[in-house]
Amino acid sequence: MILGAIALGFVWPFPGLLLKSYLVYLLMIMMFFSCIKIDLKELKKVPQNWWRFLILFGIIFFIPSFLIYCMRFWLQDMVFVGLIVAAAMPAGISIVFLSDLMGGEPTKALVITTFTHIVSPIITPLVVWLFAHKIVDIEFLTMIVLIGKLVIVPLVLAQIVRQFKNYERVAKIGGNFNLVLLFLLVWSSIALARAPILSNISQFIIASVIVLMLLVITIIFSVWFGRDRAEDITWAVAGTYKNFTLASVVALTMFGPVAMVGAAVYDVLDNLLLIPIKWWAVKNNKK
Repeated sequence: MILGAIALGFVWPFPGLLLKSYLVYLLMIMMFFSCIKIDLKELKKVPQNWWRFLILFGIIFFIPSFLIYCMRFWLQDMVFVGLIVAAAMPAGISIVFLSDLMGGEPTKALVITTFTHIVSPIITPLVVWLFAHKIVDIEFLTMIVLIGKLVIVPLVLAQIVRQFKNYERVAKIGGNFNLVLLFLLVWSSIALARAPILSNISQFIIASVIVLMLLVITIIFSVWFGRDRAEDITWAVAGTYKNFTLASVVALTMFGPVAMVGAAVYDVLDNLLLIPIKWWAVKNNKK
């Protein structure tokens, strides 16, 4: 579905462009349904291995951003800023499902995505400012408010809904509805990024090579950090799979369409990379 939405964004962008004014609201609805799956009680497990989660925290937020910063001389300013925004995003909520699908540990994945989303309204603007403030003016407070609105508000509302007996029915309906929302969000994001990508095709290729290289480095580091096969899979998925829909909306809202080139690169490569990760996860694994 995601690859189909990407293709439509390139070959039939007009319907996607019509959604530009509604991207923030579509993402908030999608985040709400996704956050119903989050149980904040799982955060109690963080203190048990706090230093491991702290290192993983660095793998998710800081290492990709630092590697992109080291290669900034090959990138145009706005493309670089967009890549930093995408790299500084929390782990996607989908990592819970993906970890389970690939034989990882979905409980740990749940802790990671919950924790990184809760701190993202502060950490993501901080990382973007740290690596990009010399290139573009970063409205720190505006970004905090935007990410807070996109993440914390849906999370709080979802936790309220979880108090009702039939919240699982809402979650089930929301899961199906989120597929449609994800399709529309990716279609619109790529449609909006289409013109900047086509007019900066060399930058798109360079950014793709850079992101692919840093994703491979992240996977190697994550696997080295894991203590067994299941944890290797969980850390690899969590370290590479970003909330690219959040990245697209933030990049567009804060920095304009050209910055979405970076988010689009992450969007494409994050999903294509699932193929070799899935192959590696099941290779020689009889279970």
